[in-house]
Amino acid sequence: MLLGRPHDVEALVERGAGRGRRLGFATANLRPEGLLPALGVYAARAWIGARTFDAVCNVGVRPTVEESGPAGLEAHLLGHDGSDLYGERLRVGFVARIRPERRFPSFDALRAQIAADVETAGDLLRSGRGR
Repeated sequence: MLLGRPHDVEALVERGAGRGRRLGFATANLRPEGLLPALGVYAARAWIGARTFDAVCNVGVRPTVEESGPAGLEAHLLGHDGSDLYGERLRVGFVARIRPERRFPSFDALRAQIAADVETAGDLLRSGRGR
């Protein structure tokens, strides 16, 4: 809020493990330098060149798949056809925090939560409540 706009980060899209696509929610994987918001799931806006997308983003370490290492950013672009974005420069603006990152007991539970997060993010961004 102090910025007068959503905090944003920018980085090249990297190849991931493909788990998001297998779950039905393809993601653009980023390793941005600089400050990330708190670990969690966010409603966001994403820009690739002149194209703008509503998005749902996870900032974190993916505890359900037991990833380790530094926090990363995965962005699922709503309405994107899932085509290859590797090597593209993507900017993500965080609009509203939906929930903290957490571990799920199964991939089915994770898939159901992602679907709910996508719906919540879409509702927030369409309504303007996430400003």
